[in-house]
Amino acid sequence: MRRALVGLLSVAVIAVVAQPAVVSSFAAPRAAEIVCPLEPAGIIACCEGPIVHASLFPPICCPVPTGAALIACPVQRITITTTPNPSSAAQRVTISGTARVFPSTATVELWQELPNQRSFHQVASTNADSSGAYKFVRGSIETNRRWYVVAGGTRSSTVDQQVTAILTLSSSARTAKAGKPMLLAGHVTPTHVGERLLLQQRTSQGWRTVQSTKIGHNSAYAFRAVFTRTGRVKLHVLLPADRRNARSTSAVLNLTIA
Repeated sequence: MRRALVGLLSVAVIAVVAQPAVVSSFAAPRAAEIVCPLEPAGIIACCEGPIVHASLFPPICCPVPTGAALIACPVQRITITTTPNPSSAAQRVTISGTARVFPSTATVELWQELPNQRSFHQVASTNADSSGAYKFVRGSIETNRRWYVVAGGTRSSTVDQQVTAILTLSSSARTAKAGKPMLLAGHVTPTHVGERLLLQQRTSQGWRTVQSTKIGHNSAYAFRAVFTRTGRVKLHVLLPADRRNARSTSAVLNLTIA
């Protein structure tokens, strides 16, 4: 009985092994291909991982489903420019550029750092148009500052906005006698109380400093100047560059020394 059972099992195994294999006429399924929505700027390969936190500002990756074979995303790029740069105190400045991000109409945030600050702060936001273009107009810009914009988790480069102070210069008379003192006075905007201001005269070798003074109360200043030679004199005042303003000069004052 045991021998008969073993014989039957052996025949069954041989029958199973000898049975022809069934081959499917369909190829094995390919992994899903995931591609981010594309912008005209093109695509770049993304890392295989979750969306990266926006504060790190790398290219943003698509979420990766299980079995995904290809990950691609838009080129994340934002341009920024300011006009004019340098600007003069209280002049309007336009900040503009193009946000090549997804979606193209994403919110664009403007971040600013002032001379006395150690970090950036968001100061404005706007929506890019269908082409990705954006614009901010900032008024009453009196001091240097730094700007960048953020859209779609991508950060632009940083722009250093240089701002020149407004310096006025006037004289007690347009004609003075040689050897006689005359008063030269003016005002500086924005305030630079206590800082050094230079009075310069035009010579054949360029501008030469002839006097200096400290800017006084209400950001006003004055010089008592004496000219020993007759002829025409060209003067201006110079405020050296500091953290708050770029190197600044007044308009040229023309005097006649008789």
